[in-house]
Amino acid sequence: MTPPRPDRSSSGTTFARVGLLLLTVTVQWGFTAAGTTAAPIQEDDPGASGPAGSSDGNGTGVSESLRPFVRQARAALLEKKHAGFGALVYHVRAIGVRHDAITPCLHYIDDRRRGTIDRGNTEEGPVWTAYEPRGQRMEIKFTAPGHHATTRQVEFRAGHVDVWDIVLEPVTLESGARVTGSVWLEDDDDPAGITVKASYVLPESKTVTDADGRFSFLGLPSGLLHVRATKEGYVGLSASFEAQKRSEFVCPLRGFRQRTAAVRWAYQPAGSRRFSGDKLEEGASVLSGGAHHGMSFAPRLDAADGEGDFGIVQTEDQLVLSCFGPAQDSPGVLQLARTCFDDITEAPQDGYATGRIPLKTGDVFILRCSDGKHYAKMEVLAILDGIAPGEVAAMLMRSECILPGWTPDDKHLTSLAVIDFDTGKGVAPGTGRALSDLARGVVADTGRFLLLERDSIIHVLGEEDFMASVKCDDTRCVVNYGAKLRAQKIMHGRISRTESWYVLTLKLIDVGTGTVEAIQTEKVRGKVGQLVELVEPKTCALLRSALSGEPRAQ
Repeated sequence: MTPPRPDRSSSGTTFARVGLLLLTVTVQWGFTAAGTTAAPIQEDDPGASGPAGSSDGNGTGVSESLRPFVRQARAALLEKKHAGFGALVYHVRAIGVRHDAITPCLHYIDDRRRGTIDRGNTEEGPVWTAYEPRGQRMEIKFTAPGHHATTRQVEFRAGHVDVWDIVLEPVTLESGARVTGSVWLEDDDDPAGITVKASYVLPESKTVTDADGRFSFLGLPSGLLHVRATKEGYVGLSASFEAQKRSEFVCPLRGFRQRTAAVRWAYQPAGSRRFSGDKLEEGASVLSGGAHHGMSFAPRLDAADGEGDFGIVQTEDQLVLSCFGPAQDSPGVLQLARTCFDDITEAPQDGYATGRIPLKTGDVFILRCSDGKHYAKMEVLAILDGIAPGEVAAMLMRSECILPGWTPDDKHLTSLAVIDFDTGKGVAPGTGRALSDLARGVVADTGRFLLLERDSIIHVLGEEDFMASVKCDDTRCVVNYGAKLRAQKIMHGRISRTESWYVLTLKLIDVGTGTVEAIQTEKVRGKVGQLVELVEPKTCALLRSALSGEPRAQ
């Protein structure tokens, strides 16, 4: 039998939070769950009478094998170090199960453990003796494979020895719980043949859904049952509940397509000591829809104690960013309306909050680590569903411009033409050509569009009309040239100069409807060369905004 241990599960049920494992039925004072009676200690036995007697008031005794342990506990309670303490002697058996397969999981109801637990051995297995101060309450759940769970509570009384002699009840078809349910899959009308498993302790029960997605289990043990189904590309499909003997439960399982987020981030290395002036590390990562509590999405972005400050989980059809820790200097999240700075050292230092935040394409977050000194910036490039994280990672290797709505087998590409960007006074015409070429590269790398090459555009329009298309200053003009090219969408840009500022404006226009689907505008102070670093992310943001149906960005 394994030693008692707290359960650190994060399940939402009461037993999982307090650290209990389940299983079976019990016996106290010599009466077994199967109805047999163990040999009692006689009333005149010194181990069962006096101030440290083993009786709990019901007049029963304890089994012969526990007599030495009761005497030992009684003697220990007379020692000075146990003044005001009580004791619990307990032993548990399960027919046909090895002692080390029986698990007692204990929980201190009102307080943490303040006493000690000793272990002894008999031919029937180990015996445990717990010493705790008066008023301490303890609950133990006993589990074993193929047996029902048993939960017992005790309140320690000064100078008193309580005794549990427990025999766990085997699970039978008659005594076991019955579980029925069905599997529902998002956007999938074929729930047949899905493997469903039910378990609390081994062995695990398995079944397969029928043509309508239904399943059932008979003869399951009482206790905290976990029922789960598995289907590639789906998350969820699990439920946990407390089962009772001879009871029936209905357990619907809902599965949602796995969501994956492609993000771009910049963060301070863990070894840095100051918020300002540190060398930043940048890159792109993939956040999958699994339960990633305690881990970080960027290397070494973690707390001082080595545990993650942030976690990513999928809740139904949403990816959620979780921030741990309620204290003032604990990790925090600040959501921004847009990327308002390029250097992480310019991040705001106030307004951070904890909690759970659903992720959306285009979101920008500032993340503060629990040491209150290290920060990161994370921009959500796209939320994709039905795509394995490995596939998204491969896309990031090719391009950081990941767009929503893409699927691996998508063969229907939208035709798109990028017209050379117009240049205003004080900006060389060659700058417009260079920046439009960078934009074309972003469009091509996404794999989402059938890009019309610049030479093909000139061939169809002719040199004169091509130059006129560059100078279009209204939507109708751009749409006319797009129609001649038979393009479904057309991108047009303009670079202008105002005093010491350069302004980049990009538009994506639907040729069929004549509507502007998205606008991106950015300005920089200084040299026009700074626009080179902006045109690629702004082109990606333009495409992403149009495909996600978001409001036009200004």
